[in-house]
Amino acid sequence: MSKKGLTSRQFISLLAGIFAILAFAMTAFMVFLGSKYTGLSIKTFLAVGGILLCVLTIVVILFYVGFRYRDKAISITSLVLSILLFIISTVGSAYLYRINKTVNNITGDSGTEQYETIGVNYTILSSSNTIKELKDISGKKVGSVKVFDGSIKSPSTLGLEKLNKENINFTNKEYDSTSDLFTALIGGEVDVALLPTGYKTIYSSTEPYSAYIGDENETHVVDIDSVTEKIRVSDNKSANLDLSTKPFSILLIGLAEELGGGGLPDAIILATVNPQTMTVSMVSIARDSYVPIPCAGNRKDKINSTGTNRQCLLKSVSQLLDTDIDLYMQVNFKAVVDIVDALGGIWIDSPVEFVGQDSSVERGNKTVWVGQGGQMANGEQALAFARERHNMPNGDFDRQKHQKEVIAQIVEKMMALRDVNKALKIMEIAGDNFSTNLSTQQLISVFNYLVNAKNYTGLSNFHIIDIQNLRITGYDSWYYNYGMQLPLWIYRLYDGSVAEVESRIDEVLGEYDSINQTKTFKFFYEYPYSRGNLYSDYFNEPQIHEEMPLYVPHLERMTYSEVLAWATANGVNLEVNEVDGETPGTILSYSPAYGRDLTDNKNVTITVVGPLDGTKLVKMQNFLGKKLDEAIAWANANGVRYDVQYIDTTEDNLVGLIKAQDIEADKTINTKNDVVVFTVYRKLVNIASLNLVGMSKDNAIATLKQYGIYARVEEVETDKVAAGLVTGVKENEAYSGSTVTLYVAKEVAAPTPTPTPTVKPDPEPGTSPDPVIPPTEPTNPEPPESGGGTEGQE
Repeated sequence: MSKKGLTSRQFISLLAGIFAILAFAMTAFMVFLGSKYTGLSIKTFLAVGGILLCVLTIVVILFYVGFRYRDKAISITSLVLSILLFIISTVGSAYLYRINKTVNNITGDSGTEQYETIGVNYTILSSSNTIKELKDISGKKVGSVKVFDGSIKSPSTLGLEKLNKENINFTNKEYDSTSDLFTALIGGEVDVALLPTGYKTIYSSTEPYSAYIGDENETHVVDIDSVTEKIRVSDNKSANLDLSTKPFSILLIGLAEELGGGGLPDAIILATVNPQTMTVSMVSIARDSYVPIPCAGNRKDKINSTGTNRQCLLKSVSQLLDTDIDLYMQVNFKAVVDIVDALGGIWIDSPVEFVGQDSSVERGNKTVWVGQGGQMANGEQALAFARERHNMPNGDFDRQKHQKEVIAQIVEKMMALRDVNKALKIMEIAGDNFSTNLSTQQLISVFNYLVNAKNYTGLSNFHIIDIQNLRITGYDSWYYNYGMQLPLWIYRLYDGSVAEVESRIDEVLGEYDSINQTKTFKFFYEYPYSRGNLYSDYFNEPQIHEEMPLYVPHLERMTYSEVLAWATANGVNLEVNEVDGETPGTILSYSPAYGRDLTDNKNVTITVVGPLDGTKLVKMQNFLGKKLDEAIAWANANGVRYDVQYIDTTEDNLVGLIKAQDIEADKTINTKNDVVVFTVYRKLVNIASLNLVGMSKDNAIATLKQYGIYARVEEVETDKVAAGLVTGVKENEAYSGSTVTLYVAKEVAAPTPTPTPTVKPDPEPGTSPDPVIPPTEPTNPEPPESGGGTEGQE
């Protein structure tokens, strides 16, 4: 019996009743959470619901019977079933709650009205001493960006509204662009600038603004206040569109997270989908495409200059391609790393080996290696592959292609998932970094359509879909942004390419109305079929390049002679400040900064490493305790002049080592004016004690060499000493490093004897005498070398 006086049967019945109620409540909650996914499979939903209802009915019946008839066994059975159902419904509810939370994060902007969160910062210069908070703006000049499109609420409009609500009196000055406004703030034209949230992202790597971001510069920008607001930007015309039957276009936006938050569109792809023909055209738009921006009064700029204003980007692409775009999917590229890793990697095929940038917001550290050829890539490698253009054979075109390949691989692997936990993990990763205005039911309808198509054809999903890869082509060009005071590289689009892509999009959208049309193509069975490019790389159109003003180039990348030639050719007055350093001719700094317009003021000041007369500056090394030969070799290699002084020592192990140098290590040496003096240990040697007289020349030279003494040989004639032996030494004492003269005996040839003439008798009378033969000259040997000559220094 329990402490409360209940019998064991009563206690079990009570527990069974409690768990039956909990099981009923959790089951109802689970059904409620899952009701929004009935579109996935109404049959499955009804089947699961029916099973749960049957189990609940059985639990209720067992509980009633056990309680009514006081049957302990039946009550225990009721309790066990109630606990099992409660556990199952609790786990199911937990999974569905996680799924709903993620889906709500992803589809947070879905519905009949389109919303976007915008923000503005009230920015001043750190040198301002009178503005500390919002109320201090009273009586000051406030700069804002002019509103060109009243249908889109801008950050400047939001900032001005707050000032008016706070009853702050100020003078407003409008500028055509954010860069013009930033320039005005730096130049002191305004006291406060209403800059969009994330402006540091846009300008942190752009000169001359980058110098004012952060607190490294004495004068830098400071945000004294900010405000954000979720605003209605438009009607979502596609909110109720059945994506399983009607063609639609959706803009895929990849953001590169940057320092300070936010990010610029790094990937812009317009996907046009026809679900009836299973055709998808994916049009890549280069982020530097120079196009009219509707929300900036159709002023031309890079298409990603829209920044984080998604609605402005949608309008720009829609106007460019003359097509309606209401749907979007936006992803932060940092999520790619986590999603690919969660999927266990994806397959990529890189045309080259390269080391790329990792996902860190701090740029400059290239730490991701990607090999050449096909390979399984982790998250960092996949992201680097999708973003790399500098090392690719076709530059940005290859990047656009690789971005679509990575997207396709991720989607294909996600659709093949069978692990619920892994799918949930990936959804949660996406939920924090992914957003779309597609509704949950629209996502479900697309998913169902693919599943049904797969079941009908037996093919994998990506074999069913005809993906047409397109891009808008153009050519490299440039223009000068006077607001930013910078020359900017841009990508001008061919009008013919824009028209060609428009035609391709119309074909995909129009195929819905002409689905029964017949299309033909040719191929040879022995060769793999290849459709080839659906776009043209080149159009015979005149290329437009704006005339650039005279501006300051990247002088830090030039030598002094190159800078001098540039200044002379362009009539620039060059003021040179010369400083000591190790690399003469290197430009250390210059003013004005890179890109500044020199049309009205052609004065440029540079600081350059001297001397500029060709003299070399060398850092002195430390030779203390080292051999003199090592120091001499270094001096000769660097053109350093030197002198040697000696100091006596009685220790043999010090002989030849450097005791001192008159220029300290790490000091700068001017090879034209400076002479390094080395003080070297040497030992005095008594020459007589070496008993060199009578030695052969070679042995004497070797003996002197042991003491670091050099030999100078002079040959002398003598008939008393055998040739090649030392007859004497000029010096009595010598130091290591000095030279001693050796007198060496020279072989003397014996004198040649005079020949005796032969005397013959007179001839008989009447006979002819023998002919007179003149005496033959004796053959002498080669004349000897002159005595006393120098054989040379050994």
